[in-house]
Amino acid sequence: MNWLWSIVCKLRYFRTRHRSQSEFDGEIEAHVSMLAERYAARGMTPEEALYAARRQFGNRTLLKEARNDMQTFVWLETLWQDLRYGARVLGKNKAFAAVAMLTLALGIGANTAIFSVVDAAILHPLPYPDPARLMILWGNVKRMRVERRGASYPDYQDWRDRSRSFTGMAAFEDAEFTLAGMGAPERISGEYVSEAYFSLLGIQAELGRTFRPEEDQVPQRDAVVVLSDGTWKRRFGADPRIAGRAIQLDGRLYTIVGVVKPGFRGLTDEAEVWVPFLMAASATEFAERGTRGFRVLARLKPGMPLAQAQAEMDVISRDLAKTYPGTNEARGVELSPLDRETFGELRRPLLVLLAAVGFVLLIAATNVANLLLSRSEGRQHEMAVRMALGGSRSRLLRQLLAESAVLVACGCLAGLVLGHYGVRALMTFTPLRFPSSVRPSMDAGVGLFTILICCAVAVGLGLAPAAQVRNAGFDEALKRGAVHSIGGPRGGRFRDALVVAEISISLVLLIGAGLMIRSLRHLAALNPGYDPGHVVEFRVSLPRLEPSGGSGAGAKPDAKVVVAADDILQEVAALPAVASASIATDAPLTGGNAVFYAAEGQPPMNAQFMPRAYFHRVSPDFFRTLRTRFVAGRSFTEGEIHGNANVAIVTENMVQRFWPGQDPIGK
Repeated sequence: MNWLWSIVCKLRYFRTRHRSQSEFDGEIEAHVSMLAERYAARGMTPEEALYAARRQFGNRTLLKEARNDMQTFVWLETLWQDLRYGARVLGKNKAFAAVAMLTLALGIGANTAIFSVVDAAILHPLPYPDPARLMILWGNVKRMRVERRGASYPDYQDWRDRSRSFTGMAAFEDAEFTLAGMGAPERISGEYVSEAYFSLLGIQAELGRTFRPEEDQVPQRDAVVVLSDGTWKRRFGADPRIAGRAIQLDGRLYTIVGVVKPGFRGLTDEAEVWVPFLMAASATEFAERGTRGFRVLARLKPGMPLAQAQAEMDVISRDLAKTYPGTNEARGVELSPLDRETFGELRRPLLVLLAAVGFVLLIAATNVANLLLSRSEGRQHEMAVRMALGGSRSRLLRQLLAESAVLVACGCLAGLVLGHYGVRALMTFTPLRFPSSVRPSMDAGVGLFTILICCAVAVGLGLAPAAQVRNAGFDEALKRGAVHSIGGPRGGRFRDALVVAEISISLVLLIGAGLMIRSLRHLAALNPGYDPGHVVEFRVSLPRLEPSGGSGAGAKPDAKVVVAADDILQEVAALPAVASASIATDAPLTGGNAVFYAAEGQPPMNAQFMPRAYFHRVSPDFFRTLRTRFVAGRSFTEGEIHGNANVAIVTENMVQRFWPGQDPIGK
């Protein structure tokens, strides 16, 4: 343990070095005085005795240096000296230092900000226990390509009961509710979820409880609800006695049974309330195996490979296809990790953005390196004098590295400040939609990343002028005593190489930016089929059941509460600022309602190849409101709308597919 004690003593010396050096100087003076007294006793004059004593004692400076080398870490003390000298040199060139630091701060700050987002969105796991084992199960159909279709409730029950690869499964589906009966009605997002949903995600109730198994057995029986922490605080003032109170969702009374922990907003990341899954439809609808749409959450058993679980679900799907060919032909199950479903669309743009700002940092470092090279030409005579006084080339290289370290350290501190505010700006103005669990911050991981890139930049900037120092002709420079080019032809070639590298990197960024601008221009020029200018959308949720009394599934609508959609449409259309108004089940380019169909004049097709179309239910003025041009035919009439006529308006693409060159009207 002698080496450990030696390290402790040397570290202690840094704290007491000034007092120790003073004591050592006193000891030297005492020894010299004793020698001088001996020589004076031999008859020398005081001046001669002191001179002889100093000669006999030897080089006191060399002795001090030898003692200091034994008492401390030489390399650490030298580094500290170099850093202090580098700070003084930069202090004498404030304009140069400010420009270089600002350039580095911009590059380092941009990298820090982007990496903090990448760290929160990609490197950190989801906020659930063992998230790698969480899977989303999609029902799909093998047509011309494999298409996701979601699951039906009978299929979900078969998956849950037959599989052995999972610890549990839960169905879930996003929904929207109208919260009424207490203050102004409010439209809120929610989820229909099975009882196992919360336990699979490891979510505990902060207050009360979540759903019980018996509340996940009979459709439309258990009208209970779990609130998010935000809704509990915002609408109920964080009332600790909230459990057991009733609230009205879509005109039906639900009993509050619990409140989940803060920050949890469901897998849709928008939920404020959770309702038992079997409250989403009637028993007849749940019995339909061909009615699909929702997703399934599952957790793999410990040690179970994803490929093996997928193989098991493929076997179950083939068995279901044989048993129910009318509804399950060519249908399968896709297992997708929850992490991929949550961040899959964010990974590529974030990594591309990180690479782009990395190139920006390279450009900034190259600029600063060129500045250092230009500045080093003015220090040729200084370096030559240092060499003449005994300084080695390696010592000069260490000094240049220390100066670049001081420069980069200051730029790094400024970059951290810019990165802190850059993260806020990025999360505020980015077009990407991040999950609420993504909360970028300047934590230890981001700090370590910043330190690593700063170290790399410091080494690179120090080696740039050091490469010239290594090849410099100091003897000739000292003889001339003037400032000339320190690198000669070699130094010129090195500067040229840096310029070429900077131009190349800038060209790559310029090409990438041009491609992105062209993509944005193409997106902006895309014709959506309607005029989006001055079009405003708002959603309306009409209560279906009376707010009190008969709240069961068979309760009659309350005529005083239910407002006909036509009345709302007429009120909106009568507003002075409204030129045209219409009603639709979905906004343009959205919606998930689909139907299989058979086109007139086409041969019969099975379920695998039968065409499928997304559809919207609209009022007659829908196309006039969107200023959509008719190629042929007309819009709906009021008689067709209220008379339940079997009429439809199709896209031009469908006509070209099934009736090319024909008149589609009347087909």
